[in-house]
Amino acid sequence: RSTLFPYTTLFRSRSNGQSFLGPEADPFELFKGLGHSDNTNFIDLAYVDLTFGNWTFNIGKNCIATGGHEYDDYDWLVHTQLASPLWSGMSCYQWGGKITYTTPSEMTSLSLQATTSPFGERPFGSGLYTFSAQWAGEYDWFAPTWSVTALGTAPKAYTWLVSIGNEFYFGD
Repeated sequence: RSTLFPYTTLFRSRSNGQSFLGPEADPFELFKGLGHSDNTNFIDLAYVDLTFGNWTFNIGKNCIATGGHEYDDYDWLVHTQLASPLWSGMSCYQWGGKITYTTPSEMTSLSLQATTSPFGERPFGSGLYTFSAQWAGEYDWFAPTWSVTALGTAPKAYTWLVSIGNEFYFGD
């Protein structure tokens, strides 16, 4: 089984506040910066999943596998003074690959991922990479998403990020 998942955000604004879809928009602008890892462009996610039994192989542009859960249904409801600078200050969509094992019960998945680093200007030219290990589960009343991530910040220098996201279900 394979899945191709392209996802684009065409309504995102340029840095000067104009929409990509405005009448003055140059189509070239949609593709400008596509090869930059420090630049968010119209392609947020574009990847292919290949699944063989309990194993899934993912390659393309995907989100860095860090732990956590969505703060709220809508981003504008988040209290930014309580949020980490990583919440909105880092380009989380990076080029790379991920291997995931899902248990036969489909309650637990374990992933290893290698991507380009959000701290590198050119994805593969900068030589900066990010490595993640993630555990995600769905157990009756408890859904953990935990991870350990090494974010490449300079050649042979990493910032470690340990994320422990827990979601609890009570009642209906």
